[in-house]
Amino acid sequence: MNAQPIRRDAVLHIDAVRADDALRTYALDHGQFAVNPVCALPGLGTEISLVRDVVVTVKPAGGVYGGDGCYTVHWQPADHGRFPRFDGTLRILSDGEMTRLQLDGAYDDPVAPRGDVAEVELGLRFSQATARAMLDEIIATVSV
Repeated sequence: MNAQPIRRDAVLHIDAVRADDALRTYALDHGQFAVNPVCALPGLGTEISLVRDVVVTVKPAGGVYGGDGCYTVHWQPADHGRFPRFDGTLRILSDGEMTRLQLDGAYDDPVAPRGDVAEVELGLRFSQATARAMLDEIIATVSV
């Protein structure tokens, strides 16, 4: 595995306790969900887009009774292809009057050893697109 770090933050418009309760309930009931990230690469006078079905698994880090605002996150392609794959944590943080979701971990970059700059860039952008799609799904779920 060629682990490349990825970190992404998002803001929630509900308090941290309510967000943690909602996310824990969702993770225990439906801890696995699919997202369809889109990665667009403008270049060569045309725009190249890649869409892939990705399965995301979110579990409370402390088990059923976690309650500490920390979750483990794993994602992989639905077709078990090479990328994107990710392992990390999602934290719910109270930051004054707002609540932040903080995704932190590493994605497996299967093309890094070959050194093809275009493929490495595509892997990074696709992992970032997956992180955005996952956080958007979670925000939509816990903000209801």
